[in-house]
Amino acid sequence: MKKLIAGLLVAATFNVNAGLFSSDIDDALSTVRNSVPGSCDYEVGEMVDAFFNDADWKASKTKSGRIFVNVEGAVSFRNQDQRAFMQFEVAGNEFWLNVLKLDGRQQTNMMMRSFANHMCDAVK
Repeated sequence: MKKLIAGLLVAATFNVNAGLFSSDIDDALSTVRNSVPGSCDYEVGEMVDAFFNDADWKASKTKSGRIFVNVEGAVSFRNQDQRAFMQFEVAGNEFWLNVLKLDGRQQTNMMMRSFANHMCDAVK
């Protein structure tokens, strides 16, 4: 009987922790998707939907508590079909773009700004 009760407590604790973890991830995805960056009048989700052909959104939380939202998919950028990978880091209601890779090659900050401008223009 004691083993059964201990097993139920462990399972209940795991489910509570898993629920909290999922909530953080869901909040991070919503924060990035629904936010309007200062340089554009559209939500990030709208820009991704307009610019990416097959965007795949994923979020994860590290053991240290950092939360990342990744967007990956096919884009046509500067007259070239490419695979784009964007990684945002999220802290509360704030986020920033950490990484932009095109066809697996990390891009400079200048290229990140150009890419973001093209994403914004795709919505118009």
